[in-house]
Amino acid sequence: MILPLTTIIILLSSCAAGSDDAEAVAAHFRAVSKADYLVHITSSFPGRELSFSLDYSYNRDGDDKVTVVAPDEISGMSFSVKGDAATLEFEGAILEMGRLSENFPSPLAALPALIRTWNDGNFSELAITEMRGNAAYLLISRTQENEEETEYRTWIAKDDMTPLYAEIFSSGERIIQCDFERAEQILQ
Repeated sequence: MILPLTTIIILLSSCAAGSDDAEAVAAHFRAVSKADYLVHITSSFPGRELSFSLDYSYNRDGDDKVTVVAPDEISGMSFSVKGDAATLEFEGAILEMGRLSENFPSPLAALPALIRTWNDGNFSELAITEMRGNAAYLLISRTQENEEETEYRTWIAKDDMTPLYAEIFSSGERIIQCDFERAEQILQ
């Protein structure tokens, strides 16, 4: 497994958090009834790299709405997510996208997959570290399916529990990076 040097340095400079911290983080995300995230996503797959921005409106009790903000060529394209299924909508046309896989998520399925891991609260590791000059929790969750391991790493601001940055790895290779530019959450 090859890890980027910055990730190794961050992990070495982190300190472990306790089970009270893990429960506080999980309880926070279970209490989020609605949220609006503006996220810049970069995905790296063999032979190609994608980069785009999404406005993700999370609704615990209904459909999530995802709108492409950039690049300009597809800005305005949107899709909805309900459970583990997605529907693509663009200029009145609707296309069922099928099941969103938890293992080896597509770049468009990254946010629903991350939100599921935050809500589940089954963190393999939780550490207190720093991100962008602020105290942060580093949440690490892992799933395994047919010898394919997917690892989710999310840095959450310790003071207000807003997501700052996330990475998704498949079999040790970083495939998706999410930079949260805006995070507004409503708790209930």
